[in-house]
Amino acid sequence: MLKKNLVRLSSLSLLFALMMNPQAEARIPIIAIKGITKNFKKGQEFNSPTFGEAALLSGWIYNLRFYGNVTPTIINGKREYVYDKGQDGLSRLIIVLFPSPSGALNIETTTDDNFGKRIESPSTVALLLNFAHDVRNKKIKTDKDLFTYTNKVILPTFGLKSDDKSLPNLRTKVNLILRSIRDSIEKESTDPYPKYMTEQVINAFFCEKFSTQEDIRILLTGMSPDIVNKEAIPQKDDLLKEEELESIAHKENPYNADDVWALANADIFRMNIPYKPGIPLISNGNARPYQREWESLEKMIGRRNPLRIVRKPQRVTL
Repeated sequence: MLKKNLVRLSSLSLLFALMMNPQAEARIPIIAIKGITKNFKKGQEFNSPTFGEAALLSGWIYNLRFYGNVTPTIINGKREYVYDKGQDGLSRLIIVLFPSPSGALNIETTTDDNFGKRIESPSTVALLLNFAHDVRNKKIKTDKDLFTYTNKVILPTFGLKSDDKSLPNLRTKVNLILRSIRDSIEKESTDPYPKYMTEQVINAFFCEKFSTQEDIRILLTGMSPDIVNKEAIPQKDDLLKEEELESIAHKENPYNADDVWALANADIFRMNIPYKPGIPLISNGNARPYQREWESLEKMIGRRNPLRIVRKPQRVTL
């Protein structure tokens, strides 16, 4: 009996260690949100992933996707979520970034033009935020400007050859994303959403797709120097720790978004598992299988070789 209980405790400890590991899930973990917003230039803080993470984990993105200004599509009496229609720019942006084919919030589908599946680097998300910045600063004036941004800036990041059969559909999808960003920002004063909600949705997509502080650094590095102070970007991981909460709570300077985030999620360090009530669970479409043989995490890529190793596995001691 003692041996059986020890095995159970060991298994729980391993589960907790994996779930607190930023690489163990395809979502930016709560403890990775630290020291981010201070890297943004004054007046550009709304571009911070902290706000995207807050919108994602609060259920705000979920509610907008399934209960917002969206016309549901019913085929043969069944809800076909991927065919839902957004009735404004922001709703269309949410649907294309979070197609959610099964009815659970998800960024990936099996189609070749799915943006969430195709994107490999946070730098591509940074380009979407740069585009939003250009729209706000009146640098995107015509559809030609938009198409040029698609063809010259976004599509090259996918590394596709000119004769790739998926390229036309992917180009159409990227055009839709950029057009939705433009429409959402241009109608910001009349649509019933908070200001800068467009950037918050883009950052929520980033937080759902990626999972480490290194990904956050890549995102910040890819943003325009008009948005981010590149010299201030940290060069190594520094996850939030429980012992830091007291100093944050008693700091003399005004709290920034990251401080509020840390204090609002302080109970994460005392929970048996790092899932808070009311936070949507990760869809299995974004999950990464754990390979015990290598003690490493792998990413599902393609059908012919679904367990191709993304990075060289390294043994870890738990």
